[in-house]
Amino acid sequence: MDNQSSSRLKSKSTWEKFLYLLLFAICFNVAEVVLWAITIIQFVATIATGSPLRQLQVFGSSLSEYLKQVANFLTAAEDEKPFPVNAWPAPTKQDMEEPVIITPAPAADDQGEIKKVAPKKKEAPKKNADEDKDPES
Repeated sequence: MDNQSSSRLKSKSTWEKFLYLLLFAICFNVAEVVLWAITIIQFVATIATGSPLRQLQVFGSSLSEYLKQVANFLTAAEDEKPFPVNAWPAPTKQDMEEPVIITPAPAADDQGEIKKVAPKKKEAPKKNADEDKDPES
């Protein structure tokens, strides 16, 4: 082993980095379990109500950002340490703006064929018959 490798092996920063790697590997596994729990809850909520829970969508977005940060740190793609050393990541802007809406599947008739369901069109407000008349007459 050369002198540089030996000095890096004895360096306090090397072992500090190793401890952070262990900490974030554990955090990643815990976050993965939370991700599975959210997945199951969202699936059940979608079956029960027809749409996923909005609060869990937002939290799931920030959780995915956290998992990305941890993976980047563990693979040395980034040096910045994720939560709990730094702040919890915010959900993406897109996830904060538009809720996900799940539409029901098209209805099937008795022969098992899919019926085409036309989307509802917005109707223009109906005019009152009195509005069409000249107010002076």
